Amino acid sequence: MDSVPLDRLGTLLIVTLLCMVGLRFLISWIRDGKKIKLPPGPTAWPLVGSIPFLIRSKLPPLDLLTALADDHGDILRLRIMTTEVVILSSYDIIKEAYNHPNLQGRPRIVPIEDYIGRRNIGVAGSSGPVWREHRQFVFSAFRHFSTGPQNIDHIIHVEARTLVSEVSTLSRKPFNPHKVLNNAVSNVIAVMLFGKAYNYADDDFNQLQEIINTNLQEAASGGIYLFIPFLAKVPFSPANKIKQGIKRFTDFTKKIVNEHRHVFEPDHPRDIIDLYLKKIQEDHEGGIESSFDETNLHVLCGDLFGASTETTNASLKWSILYMMIHPEVQTKVQEELDRVVGRDRLPELDDRASLPFTLATLHEIQRMGHVFPLSIPHACTADMRLADYDIPEGTLVVSNLWRLSRDSRLWSDPDEFRPDRFLNESGDCIKPEALIPFSIGKRVCIGESIARKEIFVFFSSLLHRFHFSIPAGGRPPSLQGRLGLVYDTQDYITCASPRT
Repeated sequence: MDSVPLDRLGTLLIVTLLCMVGLRFLISWIRDGKKIKLPPGPTAWPLVGSIPFLIRSKLPPLDLLTALADDHGDILRLRIMTTEVVILSSYDIIKEAYNHPNLQGRPRIVPIEDYIGRRNIGVAGSSGPVWREHRQFVFSAFRHFSTGPQNIDHIIHVEARTLVSEVSTLSRKPFNPHKVLNNAVSNVIAVMLFGKAYNYADDDFNQLQEIINTNLQEAASGGIYLFIPFLAKVPFSPANKIKQGIKRFTDFTKKIVNEHRHVFEPDHPRDIIDLYLKKIQEDHEGGIESSFDETNLHVLCGDLFGASTETTNASLKWSILYMMIHPEVQTKVQEELDRVVGRDRLPELDDRASLPFTLATLHEIQRMGHVFPLSIPHACTADMRLADYDIPEGTLVVSNLWRLSRDSRLWSDPDEFRPDRFLNESGDCIKPEALIPFSIGKRVCIGESIARKEIFVFFSSLLHRFHFSIPAGGRPPSLQGRLGLVYDTQDYITCASPRT
């Protein structure tokens, strides 16, 4: 393929930047003429917006956004290049915004669009009819797994036994819990999607996890394409790694989908892929125009696999970390488990109502180790009003759940780890409505119910059988997380001592 001359590339970039400046001024002029009231925020410069302010700040991103909310209020505005971004920091405003019909869109993700060859695909990144159809399909598929011998509760309980067995082989020496937790979480969604549970040493399983982990790492740096989309199209763009990752995952799922087609029985669907193939067939035979096709199937698999593994694995890693840092809480959870469950079996989902302190501890872990400190951006699809401010079409709206989880107006001593804040006078576990680790509204995390089940069963099973501690002579692990697509722990080492 012929290369692009450097002089032509430079001219293209200059023209593009000038057009962006002109468009920015045109939009500002139109808005000024309408006398709209935008949310407050730091000074925004032509073309670059608030970037100079953000660069000058020495605060970490989450602390900076919290400081901005303290200065400007619970709804504030940043401009990143030519894109308006509104940050929400109070529960009432977030609830109002995320239930508003004009805030159910998603921004374009150009690297994915370029590889797939079209816009608006899957469930996590789609909008409008495509999103509604696939959201309804996923909920229907999850209901399919609510009954029968291969129901989701059974899948999780089986995997919990495997997880406990694997950890027991590691208990003789310190280990990093990331891999073994990721194996368990990945296997749950693999059973639902592909109809099979993998051996943790399986080559295909390890290849799949390597693809997913690499893709998530590359995607974490992909936010720039929301604000400067043309960068995804220039030669040697880092976006090419994102596209390569999508291709690797699609090649993997194509093989599995083809295997499914050979034994596909519409009346006996085994997993989500079978259910999706059945939907494609039904719509085709009924002459129904819909968004269900094989391209969307591959994207949906990526949405479900990537989102479920990253978030749940991070939550479990925070859980073990906090138990190491707070052994007195760990002991109290174990005493409750021993009293309610006994020592002859592992905890089950039916035990939840009888384990209030265990649930309260998980709530506090999710508050302190918030894996989604910033929500996935919502795109405003039409001009709207929110909290007495105008939100123009095209604005990206993000909720600062980090600040919400540490808001002294909601939580007494918010920086202290205190599970008993979720217990009432009767000792029952109470979840305040402002604790929203999976976000809120119509675009709440679609796998919330499954993730909650996994986190409870895996956490309680591990604490039932093991005591987690800092290795002898080692330093306490850092409570300073690592912000990527999710807020994950730093790598750490733990010791899992079998409980007798």
